[in-house]
Amino acid sequence: MAKKGICLLLACLLFLVGCHGKSEQSAYDVFWRIKSKVEIPDCEVYRYVTDDSQNRLLSRLYLRGDDIIPPAVAFCDDYLICLYSGNDIWELHIFRTVSIYDNKRIHEMLVMRRDMLQKSEVFSYYSEETQKRVLSAEIISYRNFVILAVTDHNSMIRAELGKTK
Repeated sequence: MAKKGICLLLACLLFLVGCHGKSEQSAYDVFWRIKSKVEIPDCEVYRYVTDDSQNRLLSRLYLRGDDIIPPAVAFCDDYLICLYSGNDIWELHIFRTVSIYDNKRIHEMLVMRRDMLQKSEVFSYYSEETQKRVLSAEIISYRNFVILAVTDHNSMIRAELGKTK
């Protein structure tokens, strides 16, 4: 009987530790807080949906066009992706994971996106400013949020994310 009680206590502790640091704010809330501090160009904003309607977008962004949803997305309960609708590259990817233990999976997925942008063969078509922006792209983790910032204001975005409750 004592062993069952100890096992139950350990299981509860592990669950609470896994949820520790989880934010109740949504990716949309974080986006609007960032938008109030950082100039965001005209973008297309894609928010989390429960159906499979955005699978093609997600696979194009993170898997180079395979028509399957990236497996890491299953570990998120919210996301928002902002892509500049002009000819330059400007991106903001905000993912809220189910648990902070899942941040690594999203981080790896966003590293793949950053690397795809930085190794682009059409890089020479972009302005020097855009090339600099892409080369300084940053992946930021805080609590259960993971952000890929391909902007001119990555340090401000990092500071705003640090204010997340």
